[in-house]
Amino acid sequence: MAEGGRMQRIPPHTAYVGQACFKCHKSVEESASLKTCTSCRRVRYCSVQCQKDDWKAHKAFCKALRLVESDPATYDTLSRFVLNYAEHHPYHADRVNKLGEGMGVNEANLLIRRLGRPMTTVERNVVGWQARCMTCARTDSLIRMEAARNNSDITPLSSCSDCHLSFYCKPEHWQDAQRIHADEPSEDGHHTLTQCAIQRQMRLDQLFRRSIEEIPEGPSTFQWAPDRQKDQWTSLADANWESEFGVVLSESLQLDTPEAVASSRSLGPMLHCASDGLSMPMTILYGLENLNSDDTWTTKATLTIHVLGPAVEPELMKAQLFEEIMHQLPKVQTLQIIFCGPDIPPNSENWMEMETCPRCRRAGRKRRQRLYSRTYHEYALRLGSAYEVPDLAVAFNSGCSQEARDSWVGTIKHLVQRKVPTIFTAFNREEGEAEGKLFANAGATLVPALGPRKNP
Repeated sequence: MAEGGRMQRIPPHTAYVGQACFKCHKSVEESASLKTCTSCRRVRYCSVQCQKDDWKAHKAFCKALRLVESDPATYDTLSRFVLNYAEHHPYHADRVNKLGEGMGVNEANLLIRRLGRPMTTVERNVVGWQARCMTCARTDSLIRMEAARNNSDITPLSSCSDCHLSFYCKPEHWQDAQRIHADEPSEDGHHTLTQCAIQRQMRLDQLFRRSIEEIPEGPSTFQWAPDRQKDQWTSLADANWESEFGVVLSESLQLDTPEAVASSRSLGPMLHCASDGLSMPMTILYGLENLNSDDTWTTKATLTIHVLGPAVEPELMKAQLFEEIMHQLPKVQTLQIIFCGPDIPPNSENWMEMETCPRCRRAGRKRRQRLYSRTYHEYALRLGSAYEVPDLAVAFNSGCSQEARDSWVGTIKHLVQRKVPTIFTAFNREEGEAEGKLFANAGATLVPALGPRKNP
């Protein structure tokens, strides 16, 4: 969807927990004075004008939220997914996450029935990303329902005083979860960062993203790739984001000394935001390295990648970043990528010659792409005997073990039967492990170096 000539912006995580304007995304760090929507009490705005501007998009969902919360049957449905105050010891994050997921799915179903239509991405995020007690999974909405049922006072969730992105409903619950949150390394992070430290980084990253969005006629999202080509392929086995891109980025920012790098407030957020796009080509390269027994693939004249189930954002909007594959593989002359998925808008399906950097143009190197608006197994079925196994098939955060499971059954069967070298990424460990089981049950041979494990 377009808004003012740009892709519609999805609100950041801070907007779903009441710490940024739901319309313009101005945050509390920017001195936003936020007022809660008095009808649904689920979103906040920094001004009357922002609320008016958002009303057309929010109106129907606002009414559905209010009606669902005021229905006594809703509490009976959702309260099954929270721990009683005496049941939370010992604290276990996976248990709370599963409770929250169950509550979210049931709340979403109630809202869909009220709306009479599927929810949009933004509406699903309002439910899925709302603040929850880390220990018992209660939300502010459920707390209000409990108070109404018990005729008691409403005590809203409190947040961590450092990151303000983790929540608790009573001090005893914070004591139970604080050690996991602030003291122990998080399995979702790198460099032994705690959950609290990761979430503080998220806030800085979001401020940087907003600074990009506010540039008049500028890009709607930050994209960066290094202006260099490697002389030869180098293994990614011991690489990390800092070694691959941090040095080049710091040089482009003219951070010439270790002290300048350490004191920079922009280097970290820029590198984190750049990884949103660069993680796609780097994941492809990492997968190719681990799925091949030698480096012969790095010297092929033509490298063919099939991207399965892509969305307009990020895969298609950031497709130019796939040129980083060519910059890492100097002997590859042509990179051809087929994007195949039902969310792709209908198109001509012809090969498109894509723009490359001046160095690649002078060397006669090419990047080509083709778009197919259908599932991958339908694409392969139509080609019949003309179908050729690519060097790699990849799906980024497909959801094939979750909400989109049925649509992926045929594709997974095809990938396994044709022995297509394949990598799938997932949002979290639970999804990754579930997807690994799907492939194993379908007869695939899993490569230990590729997991299911954290994407390096």
